[in-house]
Amino acid sequence: MLVASGGDSYQWYKDGSAVSGGTSSVLFVSSGGTYTISSSTREGCSTNQTGSTVVQEIFKPIASFTTSGSCVNTPVIFTDQSITTGSGDVTYQWTDNAGHTSTERSPVFTYAQTGAYAVQLKVTPVLCPLSADSTTATVTIEAPQPGLRLATVNTVANSPVQLQARNIGATAYQWNPATGLSNPAVANPVARITGTTDYRIAMTMASGCITTDSMLVRVLGTDSVFIPNAITPNGDGKNEYFVITGLDKFPGSELFIYNRWQNEVYHSLDYQNNWNGQGLNPGTYYYLLKLKTTSGVKVYTGWILLEKKYR
Repeated sequence: MLVASGGDSYQWYKDGSAVSGGTSSVLFVSSGGTYTISSSTREGCSTNQTGSTVVQEIFKPIASFTTSGSCVNTPVIFTDQSITTGSGDVTYQWTDNAGHTSTERSPVFTYAQTGAYAVQLKVTPVLCPLSADSTTATVTIEAPQPGLRLATVNTVANSPVQLQARNIGATAYQWNPATGLSNPAVANPVARITGTTDYRIAMTMASGCITTDSMLVRVLGTDSVFIPNAITPNGDGKNEYFVITGLDKFPGSELFIYNRWQNEVYHSLDYQNNWNGQGLNPGTYYYLLKLKTTSGVKVYTGWILLEKKYR
């Protein structure tokens, strides 16, 4: 609002052009520009476009922000995404219901307890505080899941073995040490190691919480193999075949499979880890492996559970 005095009649101008209807001592402006006024009195005195006033148009900002991380006792970064074009210089005021406050544009808060917290951002134009805008969002703070000791994986030296971390919804994985791993930053690296290794698996969640599991990968002797006790040939691509870890180092090894009545149901003179129980009913079967080593034949016997019928 612009106010003039001392005259009996008035004419307001914006950027040198007469303002339509601007003939009173008070002018309410709705856009920026340079305003002047001409006035006259009944006695004939007049002024022509005096009192130059520059009006700057201030647009109301739109408050907005994003968060990065939401794990207990871990810094949570609040990033300002407000639209302030045409608002001029602005100030920021952050508050939450945990007692945090900040006037930084993108502050960092840390929460010592899990739960839902209401965080408010208020953006205020310096030249027009009445045009402030605010927004509030709820941030849910989580706690990391407890780590577990995973089942030991047996292998033989320099023989590839597939490892598998837990599926807990992690967005990133890191195996440590990276020794012998095809890729230490995936959930299921292939390990090819020469000695027993105890791995730590750090799994980072979207919240920023980190859960660390452990897995022992044990290397057996050079004349040893690891024989599993179950296969699940159901077509899901996991544990489909009777895979004897380390068998690739002993070509010419002979395998026999028997049912519970001691009838032979499978035989291979040079087993290639490709038996899946096709054509057999689920149940317990028995194997006899004649491992062909450089020092002679080593015999392994035991049972194998065929958990699901091959489809």
